[in-house]
Amino acid sequence: MAARLPSLMLPSCYLDGALCLEDDARVERYHQAFDQLRAWALASRQTMSLISRLSRDLERES
Repeated sequence: MAARLPSLMLPSCYLDGALCLEDDARVERYHQAFDQLRAWALASRQTMSLISRLSRDLERES
């Protein structure tokens, strides 16, 4: 069974700014969440294949 991301990770993401964390426990939770995301990520070739397939599927639908 896949591990879940810490619940604080999703609402605490900043895409257009900086987030300064000084609390060691919070830093560790973000570190663990990032490590889990990297573990779940596809390899480069698999990512390219997935994007190509999705693009073809979208073109067929339109």
